[in-house]
Amino acid sequence: MSNFSKSDAAPASDEESGGVARLANQALSVLASRKGGTLPALHDHYIGQLTDAAKATDPSDVMTIRDRMLADGIEPIDISDVYIPAAARLLGEAWCSDEASFATVTIGASRLQGLLRTLGTEWSSSDLSRSDAPASLILLAKEAYHTLGAVILAGQLRRRGLAVRLIIGLELEELERLLEAARYDVVMISASTSERLEPLSTLVHKIKKRANPPPVVIGGTVLEQKVDVKTLTGADCATSDLDEALKYCGLTDYLAKPAHQAGQR
Repeated sequence: MSNFSKSDAAPASDEESGGVARLANQALSVLASRKGGTLPALHDHYIGQLTDAAKATDPSDVMTIRDRMLADGIEPIDISDVYIPAAARLLGEAWCSDEASFATVTIGASRLQGLLRTLGTEWSSSDLSRSDAPASLILLAKEAYHTLGAVILAGQLRRRGLAVRLIIGLELEELERLLEAARYDVVMISASTSERLEPLSTLVHKIKKRANPPPVVIGGTVLEQKVDVKTLTGADCATSDLDEALKYCGLTDYLAKPAHQAGQR
């Protein structure tokens, strides 16, 4: 990879525009499935604008774009679940195509993650669930570089009323103590395309060797590897569809309305 990114001020190429269009189509599918097939308007130009803002010199640019989106009637939940992941994917693609340095992508992802915390308490508080809520544990492997996807997942689970604990880069010994101290209804491992499967397999087997282990779900862009991630890691379920994961774990009957829907600027 190069140590510098191409000019952020340069106009979007046909390839870049195609990337935004592809992500916009994916985002429309996400919105439609989540809202019972009623398709809301998708302001797809904001995907590119949010990506550019994440890479910009001025860190406040992402907040400027956020304010424009909110003023345009875009719900905070849609910003978190659709627009931010799409912008993060464009950042990752820029790195893979040598159009942005690792530092640029890391800083950009950090800014997007900071933006999440301004949209609602799901990403800054673990106190949204009821005392009898199912407990979920989200893990990122020690080798994981970026945490944005796991933070988004934590917010989605909290909105559904689950208690969430997010652990980043946990040592195996620490994981064993953690599982002894509390009972979890599901363990979710968030992993990216670049992560090796061997450490993930070690993590899964450490969880499943316990008596009556919780179901282990693995998700994220790691599933884009052209291999059978579920079999090779030993996970019970491999999916990036949260509804599918919760259904597999038998938790859909519990789910109530989101615990928090109002965004906070």
